[in-house]
Amino acid sequence: MSIVNPEAPLRVALFEPRIPPNTGNIARTCAAFQLPLSLIEPLGFQIDDRSLRRAGLDYWPHVQLSTHKSFQAMKQVLPPTSRVIGCSRREGLCLSDFEFQHGDVLLFGREDTGLPEDVRDQCTP
Repeated sequence: MSIVNPEAPLRVALFEPRIPPNTGNIARTCAAFQLPLSLIEPLGFQIDDRSLRRAGLDYWPHVQLSTHKSFQAMKQVLPPTSRVIGCSRREGLCLSDFEFQHGDVLLFGREDTGLPEDVRDQCTP
């Protein structure tokens, strides 16, 4: 699938999310801030899952949603200037020390395992 709104100043991506209400809550936040949301498969639920929809409440029509078969597939459709920022509890910069740029992608890992090392290695240092 192609990226929704490739010119967005910031976007959120979830790597293989597993818990529908968590994804629904993030989708609701993305809708509120008009941030595109990318979901990287495999997902631990169906997009039409009732608990996912309930957590997103009535915001779903306002979510700029795209799904991608893999992390590589998502990266291929990003604008070339986009940086993928891996959000992890392992190492890295403190959020208050980070300078965001137009087109940045905030990538969050699975709820149970986080971002795999090979994915973290492909993120912007």
